[in-house]
Amino acid sequence: ALVSRSRDGDLITGVIERLGYAAARGSSNRGGQEGFQELVRFAAEGRSLTVTPDGPRGPREVLKPGLVHLASHTGLKVLPVASASRGAWVMRSWDGFRVPRPFARVSIAYGEPLEVPRDLDAAAVESWRGRIEAALCDCTERLARETGETA
Repeated sequence: ALVSRSRDGDLITGVIERLGYAAARGSSNRGGQEGFQELVRFAAEGRSLTVTPDGPRGPREVLKPGLVHLASHTGLKVLPVASASRGAWVMRSWDGFRVPRPFARVSIAYGEPLEVPRDLDAAAVESWRGRIEAALCDCTERLARETGETA
């Protein structure tokens, strides 16, 4: 998982590692290139990757181009995923980060995997950024319709 080099990122990294996963530390604000290279290494080891697509400061639900570059570079497909829950703590942050309360019901929706071509020019990166962002929004909206839960 790509995790920022913030204090919040330290907490998230601890949880991720306790669950047996690895964290690459970096973001568009700090250590982005190092985090990207670590994710590339994880991909070469056959690991699946996960990133928060709207970056460390948003705007909320606006995909950053780093995910497109990562998918293009590694050849890994992008799987859009959305989650929602009733009974969650909502953080006072720019993104309204939600942490499900113990025993809360969590619903997850998946989109179709997207295969990003290699060697994209700037226009193609932007096109794929919009396409992946739309797929994520579709997952979020479908989940909200099906469950009545806030994503």
